[in-house]
Amino acid sequence: MGITRWEKQSTEYMGEASNNNFQLVIPKTEDAQVSLGSELIVPCSLIPEISAVAMEIKWHSETGCVCVYKDRQLTAGIGYNGRVSLFTHELKRGNVSLRLKNFSWSDVGKYTCQVICGDETEEITVKVRLDPGVQPVSQSPIFQGQNAQLMIFKDTKMKETTTKFSSHAPYHADSVKNQHENYKMRASSNDQFQLVVTKIQKAQISLGSEFTVPCHLTPGISAVAMEIRWFKETDCVCLYKNRQVTEVRGYKDRVSLFTYELERGNVSLQLRNLSCSDVGDYRCQVTSGDRAEEITIGVRMQPEVQSVSQSPVQGHSVQLMLSEIDRIWTKEETMKMDQSALMAVMKVNDPLELINVYTERMSILERTELQLRETRMDLDRVLRLIPHVLYRNRDNTNPFK
Repeated sequence: MGITRWEKQSTEYMGEASNNNFQLVIPKTEDAQVSLGSELIVPCSLIPEISAVAMEIKWHSETGCVCVYKDRQLTAGIGYNGRVSLFTHELKRGNVSLRLKNFSWSDVGKYTCQVICGDETEEITVKVRLDPGVQPVSQSPIFQGQNAQLMIFKDTKMKETTTKFSSHAPYHADSVKNQHENYKMRASSNDQFQLVVTKIQKAQISLGSEFTVPCHLTPGISAVAMEIRWFKETDCVCLYKNRQVTEVRGYKDRVSLFTYELERGNVSLQLRNLSCSDVGDYRCQVTSGDRAEEITIGVRMQPEVQSVSQSPVQGHSVQLMLSEIDRIWTKEETMKMDQSALMAVMKVNDPLELINVYTERMSILERTELQLRETRMDLDRVLRLIPHVLYRNRDNTNPFK
């Protein structure tokens, strides 16, 4: 049996391994079919195949640190807890590949691997993208279990904004968090972001199952501290504010956000128990400080496959089309949206109840203001008396008086 190309290269490099000379390579460039929710492997290996057990390994994406391996311990980056790992049992063979659990379309992008051994540092960038020959980049699969055809290959260009790591800087448990927070501060210092949605032409899904209306921030900055509103037509579906998700009446236990992915800018809406009434236009609004962005996504049932009026039964498979649409909402429609969102905040089910809630809260506010004024007057009296009290006490304690 002849030796393989990789075995030959390993033999050629064996004499250099003792001096910690190595390179990072992608063992093979190939297409991979990955299901949403399954596992994604970003391949990377040392050549020659020397042990990486005692080395420092850092993986980061375009938005921040993914994980750091040092002193035989692995620390996950912010937003990757429970999702990221290395093949630790294969580190001795130079396999430093990254393993990502629960793959989602937001995982598509560039990944940089950096390996440090003594004074030598090597890095390589791997690009993970949808195969345009099978699935256009503008059409991302969004349903759990649906397959995505990926292309994984070495990227020869690095973005200037890619996070860099110092090969000599001391590492501790908070360094991953600090690097990620620093990136977010740079990316969001001017609150510059947009809402984008990846289009899909056809998606087969069963009634009664769950589906996702996709939407995320670009750049992928954190949306944890932002306010997120989702509407179906003019009705508020759910509201995220002060790190709390409020489900509106009629959608109770049916809607949610991917709260564990808000850190990465994923503000997609997840709907359970799909029915024909869920077909329509969805509007997402994201507010951060003085900046507000919005986008409208149309969810359509393919008419030649199944008419909405036919109301197929539970479990029936239908084809949906999702895409960003340029719908112009009228002033009356936006007022209805604001009213619906306010009702969600106030937790009332009838617009007339808003008047009662407003009256009650105004009464509470007036009582509070009155108490504050009285407290302020009491404090003013105390402040005026303090000099006299101090002067009297000084005279009483003066031994020479």
